[in-house]
Amino acid sequence: MAHYAFATHTNPNWVFDTRASHQVANSLNNMHIHSEYNRFKEVQIGDDTSLKISRISSTTLPTPNTTFHMKNILCVPHANHNLIFVS
Repeated sequence: MAHYAFATHTNPNWVFDTRASHQVANSLNNMHIHSEYNRFKEVQIGDDTSLKISRISSTTLPTPNTTFHMKNILCVPHANHNLIFVS
């Protein structure tokens, strides 16, 4: 389940989400590796809408202090935001 929180200061295209169970991206642009995703086919977001997962991918997210290596990002083309899971 996804719950949108706030945009990162270093990259407004990504939103921290404290209640997400996965990283979610709405595009494969800037993704380094992507492949078919054969587990569950949809992700449920905060308003109980189910959105189709098309692929799984990975990327890096550079910040002024470090670079985050993000793996197992679900590509969900109809998601409104790219989500970073934060626990």
